[in-house]
Amino acid sequence: MGSYSTLHFFGEILDAFEVEKEWERPRIVVDNNCVLPSRVLAILRGELRAELVSGMADSIRTLLTGYDPDAIVIPCHTAHVFLPEVRAVLAVADDRVLDMIGVTADHCRDTGATEVFLMATEGTIASKVFDGYCGERGVAVRYPDEAQQTQLRDFIEQVKQKKPTNPEAWSRFVESLGSDRVILGCTELSVLAAGRRAIPGVELIDPIALLVARLHAIAQDKYDD
Repeated sequence: MGSYSTLHFFGEILDAFEVEKEWERPRIVVDNNCVLPSRVLAILRGELRAELVSGMADSIRTLLTGYDPDAIVIPCHTAHVFLPEVRAVLAVADDRVLDMIGVTADHCRDTGATEVFLMATEGTIASKVFDGYCGERGVAVRYPDEAQQTQLRDFIEQVKQKKPTNPEAWSRFVESLGSDRVILGCTELSVLAAGRRAIPGVELIDPIALLVARLHAIAQDKYDD
């Protein structure tokens, strides 16, 4: 739902399809519904939660009925906290609405992770949504302390406001977490990490990249048919 996050996600999908002609890519419909209420405040304070759920459901309903897509994705981790409520409002169990956190937890399990460090918004962390997904797959989740969360919030806001970020400060921050597997649990962090140098000894697990790979596989399966 964040505008620059949406822009990044769209670009990642385009880059996933190595084609000679643009019409060889699948059709992509983007609903950048950035006017919805804050997901974080809906979790932490209950502010406008019903309006947020209703707005998300309306967007998904419009996509389902207006375009009959092969898949729908929500490239916002915090929004996934509300996905069960959204599904209840829609009154459909449509498996075309992909679950980014589930895809990420599957990757952690399948690559042998037993513990991961989660960088995310206060709302995502407070909801413990990653604990549920990862715990079911035998993966423990570590979280930032208060000082780390303050720094993390600054990084996220820099992306949201399209402000420059010091790459060395970002690398030092990730190294200071003391973990060899770190989930970029906020789409703005995927934007921030894109194109940066690798951080020795640290795997940055990017749910956006995993979601793009899943979409690519869905499209390829359809083309092969």
